[in-house]
Amino acid sequence: MKLETDSQRDMDIKSQGETTSNADVGVDKVDANQSRDIVAREGAPRALWPVAAVLVVGLVALLACGILPRLSRGQELEALREGVIHEVPLVRVEKARRGPTEEDLILPANIEPVQDIPVYARTSGYLKERLVDIGDRVKTGQTLAIIESPEVVQELEQARADLRQARSALKSAQADLMQGKSNLKTAEANVKKAIASLRFSRAEVGRYSELAQEGAISYESRDSKVRDQDTDNATVTAANAAVEAAQQQVLAYAEKVGVARAAVESEEANVRKLEAQAGFQKVVAPCDGVITSRNVDAGALITQGSSTSNQELLRIARTDVLRVFVFVPQAFFQSVHNGQDAEITVAEKPGRTFIGKVARVAGGLDGISRTLRVEVRIPNSKDLLLPGMYSRVRFVIHRDEPPLVIPSNAIVVKPEGQFVVVVGNGNLVHFNLVDLSRDHGPEVEIVQGLSEGDLVVLDPPDNIANGSQVKPVENSETKKGQK
Repeated sequence: MKLETDSQRDMDIKSQGETTSNADVGVDKVDANQSRDIVAREGAPRALWPVAAVLVVGLVALLACGILPRLSRGQELEALREGVIHEVPLVRVEKARRGPTEEDLILPANIEPVQDIPVYARTSGYLKERLVDIGDRVKTGQTLAIIESPEVVQELEQARADLRQARSALKSAQADLMQGKSNLKTAEANVKKAIASLRFSRAEVGRYSELAQEGAISYESRDSKVRDQDTDNATVTAANAAVEAAQQQVLAYAEKVGVARAAVESEEANVRKLEAQAGFQKVVAPCDGVITSRNVDAGALITQGSSTSNQELLRIARTDVLRVFVFVPQAFFQSVHNGQDAEITVAEKPGRTFIGKVARVAGGLDGISRTLRVEVRIPNSKDLLLPGMYSRVRFVIHRDEPPLVIPSNAIVVKPEGQFVVVVGNGNLVHFNLVDLSRDHGPEVEIVQGLSEGDLVVLDPPDNIANGSQVKPVENSETKKGQK
């Protein structure tokens, strides 16, 4: 055991010695490599110096090419800005001038027939026959349709019978009146006769009274005459009463005649009414024209009347004369008058102009649109125009004092209103508040705020302020136009 332990210890010592020898050899190798790296590092900077120098020169060149021109340009812009700030701006100007004394006023309008009449039924019934249709031309009084109304016919026959009865009653009342007048005359004659007899009786009583006083006759004879006188008095009284009764009877008969005559007149009016209604079974044209609408066919139930609940049978338009309504602006209402010519054009007739005349001019302007309604009538005997067409109406307007005209690009719009930049004394500008009349597109009319000959600035720049100084240059387009 001891020999094995010593042997093992000797082997460990030997292996440790070999390990130490190998370590020494490794250390020597590492030192040699480190020496070579140090030598290499010391030689590398010397080799990179030319490359670094080239890079530095390139960077300097880039800085010189990029930054220096930028700095120079900034200085130039600053100098230019200062120059612009202090430089007097150059502006185009044009003189405000008067517009032409004659001007065309063109307005849109719709062509309408001079008469557009809806035809309604004047009696109720069934449409027996319709004799016309849309597009047909009709004459005044021509039968358009026939309505069958048996109720009206029966009512007419009844009214005629009532009329005959009323006339018979009138004749009877007139006969009674004549009889009453005859009785009155008889009663008046009886009165006269009774008065004559009374006068005779009074004379007899006077004579008999004298004779009785003289003793020539007896008092009984006288009393007999007195009795006759009393009888005649009673007869006269009765006759007068009969006359009064006859007069009252005549008045009653006359009143009956009046009532009977009124009944006859009433029945006659009723007959005329029903005859008219029976005549309305034929629907006739109220005027010459063309049928533009038809809303019923044969067999349809027709209701009398022309209210909104009843449908119109037909519609007739008179087209030999047409009319258009145009609305003239307030600025031109004094230039349009009755009898003035107007030219009407439609797109469907290119190159063709129709001449019309102003027939009506409204007496006032519309309070909302500030326009004047004008009616123009157009002869259309050849039916070249149709109702409902869109047209343009041209008036030649004569103005003694036309408004000022300037280019539309001279207007400056601000919250306070519309302004025009005007060049005044010393080429100083000022903003004038103006009122516009009409806008013609490239030009506008000014009614207030400018004077004729004022220089207005075209397309005024934004940096111009009130009181700024400018260099005015006359507009080249204006010069060309004047040449």
